[in-house]
Amino acid sequence: MRCRVMDPTTTRFDAAAKILGVSARTVRRLIMRYTASAQTTSLIPHLSGPKRSYRRLGPELERIIDTAIQTHYLVRPRTPMETVYKEVRRRCHAEKRVTPSRNCVLRRIRALDARFVARKRLGTKSAESIALSTPGMLEATEALELIQIDHTLADVMIVDSVYRRSIGRPWLSLAIDVATRSVLGFHLGLEAPSAPARQPLRLGARSG
Repeated sequence: MRCRVMDPTTTRFDAAAKILGVSARTVRRLIMRYTASAQTTSLIPHLSGPKRSYRRLGPELERIIDTAIQTHYLVRPRTPMETVYKEVRRRCHAEKRVTPSRNCVLRRIRALDARFVARKRLGTKSAESIALSTPGMLEATEALELIQIDHTLADVMIVDSVYRRSIGRPWLSLAIDVATRSVLGFHLGLEAPSAPARQPLRLGARSG
């Protein structure tokens, strides 16, 4: 009699689907979306209506916005999004064109793929080394056996308390226990993390 061996990955997909109340195919699709963009916002259900990437300002205004993003945002060191909008406003004034709204420009920046931004700022080799350093699966059976440190750029804008001028978007760093999924600590700051995201930390091998 032949015995069928279940694929461990398929078993995990089925378990996740049961917990979330969706199909295993949906779980796979969500994982593919997150892998492609490395942003939790990629897991948000798509709403009806025009897509975020749908452009309707006209080719000339889109050209101005794209140029400002290329020269002022996809560079190192990183500049605030507000600087990009000011550059768009300056270029539109110079060409005697109507300036698009601030939110319109910021939406295009936030819609950029995180890995594309990393390649532009760090170079293809450095960006790929960071992405490939992330393991596909992290497993731990006991609390504090494995701690994962993850960084994400918060989707909020910090302004100063006097003039309400934009300072930038803060980085949120979390230390998460893999076994219990408990948050052990966090750090919120304007400086980008100096270490690659999702760094696992083994606290030591078990004895005996």
